Amino acid sequence: MENQEDGDYGEFGDYGQAFLNQQDAGSGPYYVDVYEPGTKTVFRKFDDYWGGWEPGQVTEATFLIVSELATQKLMLQKGEVDFIEQWHSVESFEELKQADGVVVQEDPNVQLFFLSMHNGNPPLDNEDVRKAISYAFDYDTAVDIIFAGAAQARGSVPLLLPGHNPDATQYTYDLEKAKEHLAASGIDPAEYPLNYVYVSGLESEEKIGLLLQSNLKELGFELEMQPEPWARM
Repeated sequence: MENQEDGDYGEFGDYGQAFLNQQDAGSGPYYVDVYEPGTKTVFRKFDDYWGGWEPGQVTEATFLIVSELATQKLMLQKGEVDFIEQWHSVESFEELKQADGVVVQEDPNVQLFFLSMHNGNPPLDNEDVRKAISYAFDYDTAVDIIFAGAAQARGSVPLLLPGHNPDATQYTYDLEKAKEHLAASGIDPAEYPLNYVYVSGLESEEKIGLLLQSNLKELGFELEMQPEPWARM
């Protein structure tokens, strides 16, 4: 959607970005009391919240912006924060399980990890190439080692959500099928170097990329790792 009038609307041309950075836009139980870009955001209880309040509910919450995962983990271990985000490696969580006063809670969730292919440009505009890549990926290593304790998704709708299809197509690692689809595509992988863009600092995304890089070498594709800050994703 284009802006109604040309103007300086922020780095990404977002018409309402500057306004919404400083204003509330909702009907929830908290309001933004302090907003320091790149540092922290403080939420406080909105007394007139339509849903009402019960004794003992949280009245203030401070979210700190800490980009380094190692620093997040150290702050949790030292008791400087109450919880940290989920984007840590399996190894980090295993280490945190041993820390005094830290609880690593594991629950079923609806989060999916997937890779998006740009099918508007060659060679990914070729269906056989996309299928070749899908069959060349080592799902067992991803599930059992990189995301230890996870399970391979079946379809784009998670198991816990309405609309999940248990009969949806599920790819498996099959290098022979991958080579068959690549041959059917007529594409020479040596002519098409690929790049994998991931969020800088997220170990799991980097490890998935390195695994994919290794897998695609079996088909003759070169894959460049391209870390980017979250804001550019």
